[in-house]
Amino acid sequence: MQAILRENASRRFTLYQRVNFIKTKALSRTVYIAQILQCSDQMADRILSAVMTYIWIGKIERPQRSVVYRPVNQGGLGMIHVGLFYRSLYLCPIYKVLTGPESPESSLLRFWMSFPLRNALPSIFQRNSKPFAVMKRPAYLQEPLHHIKNLLTSSILVQGKPMVHRNNYRHWIQEVRSPGKVEIRKISELYLSY
Repeated sequence: MQAILRENASRRFTLYQRVNFIKTKALSRTVYIAQILQCSDQMADRILSAVMTYIWIGKIERPQRSVVYRPVNQGGLGMIHVGLFYRSLYLCPIYKVLTGPESPESSLLRFWMSFPLRNALPSIFQRNSKPFAVMKRPAYLQEPLHHIKNLLTSSILVQGKPMVHRNNYRHWIQEVRSPGKVEIRKISELYLSY
């Protein structure tokens, strides 16, 4: 991905064209890997740093990153938050196996995850032949378990329906995208006008 960005650094793109190029050409090559391997925070930061460097080549002043993630119709660039995007892609196959038909993988996931998810996903807890209250789970399952539990409690994820990575991403990006100073200042004027 860094090689793609380096090769195309000299192209004369506008900011929006650079963002579209990153989404379609650079980040699209990492989607398959993101579904299989969990992206660490350090790796996501390195990718995000390379992406932001590519977007702002030759620019001195840069807005806050929260503005860059906003949609174009809200004054942003519509850039993808790499860490949240990869996290949403990684969770979907795990949830699909966890709630899917019987298989060796699903039985292992249910063994480790059914007890903490017993209130949020009771059908998984009942399908597990030996629900096990584990004190120490494998490290690679701790974070997905936490995120699945939060998505279920916030009703972004509904039992019996498949997980859609776009819904997860939209939910998480709302926390990152914050209104700017002008919008915060003018919000009282908007309420007074109604």
